[in-house]
Amino acid sequence: MPAWKALSAYAILLVALPAVRFFAPLWFIKLGFAVWIGITITCVCLVSSIILQDVTSMPGYMKTSFCSVFGALIAMASLVALF
Repeated sequence: MPAWKALSAYAILLVALPAVRFFAPLWFIKLGFAVWIGITITCVCLVSSIILQDVTSMPGYMKTSFCSVFGALIAMASLVALF
């Protein structure tokens, strides 16, 4: 794999995070830090999978990632409900 392909996701993320922070609509930023960061990273992952030509594996990767953080999601949701 060429180096530019391997580093493309990091380069896109390096540009996308500040761009979204400074140029996104206010309603998007008001959703909360974790939400806009998560959406931005998910979009960068989808674009990177197209660049890396591995789009068919992306749903499996997303499922594995979601399953690995599901316990923490339940704990955080419970803590938010207490406040």
